[in-house]
Amino acid sequence: MTDLVPLPVLARLLPMHLLIDPEGHIVSTGPTLRKLIGEARHVDEVLALRRIAAQGAMAPQLAQIARSGERVYLRLIGTAISALRGEAEMLRCGSVLMNLGFGPDLIPAIRDHALTDGDFSASDLAIEMLYLHEANRALIEAFSLHYQILDDSHQRAEADSLTDPLTGLLNRRGLERAVEDAAMQGAAVLAIDLDHFKAVNDSLGHAAGDFVLAHVAHELRAELRQSDLIARFGGDEFVIVLPAPPPPPLLTELGARLIARLSAPFAYESTELRIGASIGAALPGFGGLGESAPGQVMLGGAGKTPPGLAPLEIAVFPSARAAEPIAAAPFDLPAMLEAADRALYEAKSVGRGVFRLARAGRH
Repeated sequence: MTDLVPLPVLARLLPMHLLIDPEGHIVSTGPTLRKLIGEARHVDEVLALRRIAAQGAMAPQLAQIARSGERVYLRLIGTAISALRGEAEMLRCGSVLMNLGFGPDLIPAIRDHALTDGDFSASDLAIEMLYLHEANRALIEAFSLHYQILDDSHQRAEADSLTDPLTGLLNRRGLERAVEDAAMQGAAVLAIDLDHFKAVNDSLGHAAGDFVLAHVAHELRAELRQSDLIARFGGDEFVIVLPAPPPPPLLTELGARLIARLSAPFAYESTELRIGASIGAALPGFGGLGESAPGQVMLGGAGKTPPGLAPLEIAVFPSARAAEPIAAAPFDLPAMLEAADRALYEAKSVGRGVFRLARAGRH
């Protein structure tokens, strides 16, 4: 008996109660609190005061709190449950009766000690609070997932609007966005037009044409750096932007490698295909094409031209020496594209498999 209430009744009504005698021995605990404190027989073994700098035995301090009518704030020693709180009452016999609750540590207490609805009194709203917590977490997770799906869809739609669906390269809008985002100060631009593409498309059909375009995109990626921008503007027209513009001789070498790579035969189903490419390139600094007569660079090295390929023709610039640096200037993509297109027109007027180099910036 605790005063007039039998201990079994107290345990049923208050499953988180703790009754200690004046020396701190545990006289009675509710079944739920017993799950937390195990076989402890003395309050000092398992509980400590939280909100005051307590020293010495717990029993006198708990008695003082009970006499003052203040709330009691405890922590379980050696567990993750750091917040128990409740009321304390001083009984006539000198014992202290406390009815405790979990406070913010309700969730870890339920998880770590496998507590259920039956471990709480009928009037305790702990389980209802747990349900609300779980419902709130589920709602947050659902909103988070929904937002992630919307964000992924938006990003996919944005990416689709900036890329060519056939090749995966940038489209014109994507190239403009990439140049703008990179805040380029100077770059070389190459305009590429495929040779013999129309013949393949007309004779073998659009599927073969699509295969050729995807093949060209693969070859361009393989030849260029990851930092270089590659775009397909439509049809068989490709554009390359080199963020660090090389001097004319190195750009010429790159043009030769690209034409050689795109001119190599490759298989489509059981048919061997051979296309080619003409390239017009533009560097910042000068306008127009070179005034001197075009020179020749033989594809394949050692002055030899592979069968069926024309020699690579370049415009020689007397003022553009190999060591001459390319001056950094705000990058004007439309102007550079216009200059590269003029160079491409000149290349195609000479023949197939031709590289022409122009300087943009002065007309």
